[in-house]
Amino acid sequence: MKFIRTKLLVALLGAGIMAAGVTSIALAAQHQNRARGCYGVCGTRTSLSLSRHLVFYGEEQFEVFHVRVSPVVMGAAGVPKGTVKVQEMGRTLCTIKLVRGVGSCALNRRELRPKRRPYHIDAVYLGHGTFGRSVSPEQLLVVVR
Repeated sequence: MKFIRTKLLVALLGAGIMAAGVTSIALAAQHQNRARGCYGVCGTRTSLSLSRHLVFYGEEQFEVFHVRVSPVVMGAAGVPKGTVKVQEMGRTLCTIKLVRGVGSCALNRRELRPKRRPYHIDAVYLGHGTFGRSVSPEQLLVVVR
């Protein structure tokens, strides 16, 4: 009888250790290589670059604004879509429709008057679907005669 109790005890202990091992392996696998996502609205980062930082009055159409919008969280599903407004002090200079998170636009001729100080240009992504609004850092543009 003692032999059977010992064997039963060893079997129960072994099963308990095995169950604990399987549980810990399952928990470790659950958290391994998990693609980070965002829940609710994903934050975005908008970047703006200028083809030139100095243009002559009447030749502003040669200034091209390039915009890239990307999610802040790596591994977020999809790429930002929608529109970006390129602005100077809140006044829209041109609007870009994003394709795969990027786009560009150019100024119209004689869009900006020459002045002593540079224009402060930024790009405003309005957000779309699960991607939230963001604003690029300002870029400086000088228009001269």
